[in-house]
Amino acid sequence: MLPTRVIDVGDLKEHGPKPRLFVSKKASGQYIALSHRWSKAIATKLKSDNLSQYQKELPVNDMPPTFQDAIEVTRQLGFRYLWIDSLCIIQDDESDWSHESRRMGTIFEDAGCTIAAVDSVDDNGIDHGLFLPRDTDPLLIKLTIPYKKVPLSKLSQRVFKTQTSVYVWKMRWLRELPTMKTCDKNTITIRPRIISSWRRIPRSNWYKRGWVLQERHLSRRLIYYTKNKLSWSCFTESGEEEGGDPKEAARISMLPLRRESDHTIFHIWRNIISDYQSCQLTFSKDRLAAVGGISARIEAHFSCKIYAGILFHSPRDAADNLLWYANKAPLRTFDEFHAPSWTWVGFNGEISFFMPTPPETSELLITRLDFKIRNQCESADPSKHCKGTCVSGSVSFEGPAGKLTRQTKLKDLRIAGSPMEPINEREILAGILGHTLVPNIVIPRFDEWGNKVRMPYNPPVPDHTEILVDECGCIVGFFIPDLEEDLEQVTDDQQIICVGVKRYQGRYGKQNDTIEIIGLRETCHSPMTFQRVGRGRVMCNGWLQKCRRLFEIC
Repeated sequence: MLPTRVIDVGDLKEHGPKPRLFVSKKASGQYIALSHRWSKAIATKLKSDNLSQYQKELPVNDMPPTFQDAIEVTRQLGFRYLWIDSLCIIQDDESDWSHESRRMGTIFEDAGCTIAAVDSVDDNGIDHGLFLPRDTDPLLIKLTIPYKKVPLSKLSQRVFKTQTSVYVWKMRWLRELPTMKTCDKNTITIRPRIISSWRRIPRSNWYKRGWVLQERHLSRRLIYYTKNKLSWSCFTESGEEEGGDPKEAARISMLPLRRESDHTIFHIWRNIISDYQSCQLTFSKDRLAAVGGISARIEAHFSCKIYAGILFHSPRDAADNLLWYANKAPLRTFDEFHAPSWTWVGFNGEISFFMPTPPETSELLITRLDFKIRNQCESADPSKHCKGTCVSGSVSFEGPAGKLTRQTKLKDLRIAGSPMEPINEREILAGILGHTLVPNIVIPRFDEWGNKVRMPYNPPVPDHTEILVDECGCIVGFFIPDLEEDLEQVTDDQQIICVGVKRYQGRYGKQNDTIEIIGLRETCHSPMTFQRVGRGRVMCNGWLQKCRRLFEIC
């Protein structure tokens, strides 16, 4: 089925019908979709006042070069219809934009092919189109030599494990020199190899655009137009015009053909979110909408639910999704978008779900896990821009909880008598971070005289990690705050409520249990209502035994 509106590009005839906007009314047909970055000024946008005119004829000459080239590519590929966001969604109609943006994932998934305009817009926001001029390589050399090239198909299949292309050739020298007629057939061009598309495209500004994430994940087939070469990919093959690297894998489908285990589902979603965190959005209000298509596909494929970015397929994987943390640096909030404190969606900055865990099987400590979501803004001072785009709600569960005190940052901790030296001794760090983050198996190093060299150890936690102490002043674990402003307001005697989410038993009964925790702070809105402030770990068996059961956390 065609999208709500598509561009009817006509045919290749010189005097054929001009491109126009076609309202499909649920008609069937094949179409091409365009994935692109918006340039600084797009003169041709679909608006309420030009909708009727565009259905008669589109002002092709006023379109950006990329749009004009996309129309030509669509014709050359034998398709009749083309979908471009700015020409197929009414830009000044909030209702139409909201409806069509929710269908964005389906639009790219159902397209026969997606044109990826990777380098069409430069760093200054100027659109140069799909067919970019290519600079001649100064190191390019052309040689005319008498040879004959014979493909060695069987050897190529055995070495490179592929039957679709030949990568091994036998070169046979000819006795006779090539004549003028056969000169072109005996010409070899030698130049430095252009970097592989699969390594260069992820560095492009197009790839880092937030909306492009679901476009490149969900599209069946992609043709990449770059300034150096043309390349293409689907879920079974990939290639490029100068001959691809046979060891390069095809684009991996986000949704495997069979339903995998909960563990695999969690990792699929985690990888998508990690990828999304490195992308940029022009408007933060699109934070959830830009991954709405991917979320819908995952929910339908795996029969699960995604609550404001937190995947729920079982209580265990939902608990894992709640254990995200601010990676590398504290996070910041958005001005135009609001979300509950327990989800990563409402924060600006890099987050991570990965933290090395003990090899033992984990025990889930929380029960009666329940999510309640409302698609509305409950901020005390909501911005006019966030109307209809924000999300609010709560997560409630029962679990062991106790109070601990946040103290100095781990990097600022010092040993008595050495005020200038940070702690980097493995034995001390293992007591704070646990043996999982500080392995006790170390390859010894020796100097030129055979003396053992003590190597400092940099723990794999963010620089803003703090230590947690109990009521006796003993260090029992560490804590990673979420927000930058919360980090600035912390005092040495600030207590937080720590809720145990998962537990890993200590090895051989000699090590303390590892307890994954979420840090909470009571809000002033209503009693027994809490706000998340961070995530951490406790390595102390006695702490868990003294915890009380927290009835509900919102």
